[in-house]
Amino acid sequence: MQSEKTGNDKILILKIKIRDNNVYFEYKDNDFIKKAKINYSTYESNHFNDGEIDRTYLNLILSEDLKNNIKSYLINLIVRKPFSKMELEEKAKAKFPLNIEEINEVIKVLEEKKIIDDLEYVYTYFEYFTSSFYGKYYIINFFKDKGIKDEIIEKLEFNDEKEVEKANKYFELIKNKYVSNNVAKQKKKISELMLSRGFDLEIINDLLSSLKIDQNKEFLRLEKEFQKACEKYKKEIGKKDLITSYLVNRGYNLSDVETLINKENKDERKND
Repeated sequence: MQSEKTGNDKILILKIKIRDNNVYFEYKDNDFIKKAKINYSTYESNHFNDGEIDRTYLNLILSEDLKNNIKSYLINLIVRKPFSKMELEEKAKAKFPLNIEEINEVIKVLEEKKIIDDLEYVYTYFEYFTSSFYGKYYIINFFKDKGIKDEIIEKLEFNDEKEVEKANKYFELIKNKYVSNNVAKQKKKISELMLSRGFDLEIINDLLSSLKIDQNKEFLRLEKEFQKACEKYKKEIGKKDLITSYLVNRGYNLSDVETLINKENKDERKND
């Protein structure tokens, strides 16, 4: 019978059970009974039986198994979609918060094997953003947020002609999205969308200047808004100023607003 007394440098393996792809075992560490689980692949490459085992050797096995688990987790993520090194670090630390040293070791190995490759990540997403009509500033900020180093981002080439081409194509996709609004609102909404898409303000303004304005529709919208404003402020002191401010803030031309107010005043005097 084996003695159950072990020295500080020895661990006593009490029993081992293999189930599915895992190996479960109990061991005695001084006066404490502990349980552990490792992958079968780890057990296969570091085979051990019941009985005494060096503490250092067991710790190496457990560390190797942990790193294998971290590696499998990261590779499963990478298979689904591209991730930057920083993103993978953050996900690994959230999954294995007590094992920062092992995470760093695994990531270093994956980098050496080009499984984690920020340069490849950047070129993959750069191609996607270009074909999906994203502007230069969106692309640069996206990569900065993902922890990509400046020296990699600086390798990207942004051609002015290409930026205008992308902006034109995106403008054509969205220009009719807000046609139910007055022109000022249309321009504001389109400008906000294109700025968030990363395009230069000068390019945006050039495109906005090409918007065709149907003056008849614009004036009909103004008349409709004017009637609403008249109803809203009919009992207010300084009604004219309130209506003017309301409509100008809604994006209508001041001279058109004043024309309507003067017309309304004339109609009221006639009725008197």
